[in-house]
Amino acid sequence: MSILADFPLLNLQCGSTFAPEFKFFDEGDVPIDIADCIARMEIRRCVDDDEVILALDNDTNRGGIGGLDIVTNSVSVFINSKETEALRSITYHKEKLVYDLKLYSDPDTCAVVLGGHVRVTHTVTQEP
Repeated sequence: MSILADFPLLNLQCGSTFAPEFKFFDEGDVPIDIADCIARMEIRRCVDDDEVILALDNDTNRGGIGGLDIVTNSVSVFINSKETEALRSITYHKEKLVYDLKLYSDPDTCAVVLGGHVRVTHTVTQEP
């Protein structure tokens, strides 16, 4: 499976729910059926950092914090507002993090289908 899409930048707003959906099509614009795959996504400070800031998959929902959902040819990402707020202290002086999303069609077959940077934006205007 090699369906790398170019999504170089994900924008997360501190304190807001993040819930994009990514759809996958082949070169002929035919939907690629990924319903039987397992999806895993990690966010880190940099590519070779041992610390995982956020890990998501479609096996668990991590108690409502976030997860991934696969339907036919799409992966939906869900990160709740408390989790994006927790990124405030991690990203206060560093604007971008890195991520990738992998699909496993079986335990030995994996493809990185998305990857790039995560920009966490902070609220500037304060509540009165």
